[in-house]
Amino acid sequence: MNIAAITLVTLVFRFIQTVTGFGAGIFNMIVLPFFFGINVSTGISGLVTILLTVALAFHYRQYISYRKVILPVDILTLIIIGIFFCLLWQKSRNGLCR
Repeated sequence: MNIAAITLVTLVFRFIQTVTGFGAGIFNMIVLPFFFGINVSTGISGLVTILLTVALAFHYRQYISYRKVILPVDILTLIIIGIFFCLLWQKSRNGLCR
């Protein structure tokens, strides 16, 4: 039942995201908590949204201008690494990350 629910919700919202360009994560978080808890739904929604975005990027890879994409990807990567080390520091110091 759970796999069928995830599959059905994902197929419907993949269509919405493909047509509109956004929305799969939003609509997933409206429907999935009825089948799972809010914590599990958040993880499933994030994973499904990432997979849908990667699938669309792969499908349209011939139209991607990599020169325009490299700077935002680098900045996002640095932000993610910074957050990771900030959380590590917070955990090791048992204090706030300021």
